[in-house]
Amino acid sequence: MKNVFTPEIYQVFSQEELKDIFNGGWWGSKKGLISEQYLYDILAQCATHPEYFDFSQKTSDQPIINYMILKRIKKRFNIVRRPGKAAGSWAGTSHFHREGDKLIDPTVNQPLDYLHWAGIRISPECPYWDIWEHYRYLGESKPTNYPQKTERKKV
Repeated sequence: MKNVFTPEIYQVFSQEELKDIFNGGWWGSKKGLISEQYLYDILAQCATHPEYFDFSQKTSDQPIINYMILKRIKKRFNIVRRPGKAAGSWAGTSHFHREGDKLIDPTVNQPLDYLHWAGIRISPECPYWDIWEHYRYLGESKPTNYPQKTERKKV
């Protein structure tokens, strides 16, 4: 919960409900699930209750996305909490083995169901870029070049 919600969130969600949220971007990718109006409504709700959110570590939008998914999706499934052992998923993990365009987690001898780049900028320099690129452009043409990384100036 650290770096996402504050303890005040228990006024809205139970501990069990909070365990359900994982990889909120997956839900956000479901066409038609979140309308533009719903987005405005949930953002207004979040603005009314800033005490629910922990932005102390300069978190970006993840607390808002998690809140929105918890409010919007009543039947959720956290793939990481499924019965039995689940393969890892974080792209910062270096011990995955490759089998073609798949990654295998040798600690459980299972293929990854997805690859999660939390905290990692997806760019040609990131881990497993070639696999991301393969699946991102599956069935369509890849761009011929990508924007170059720019350095931010500190003010």
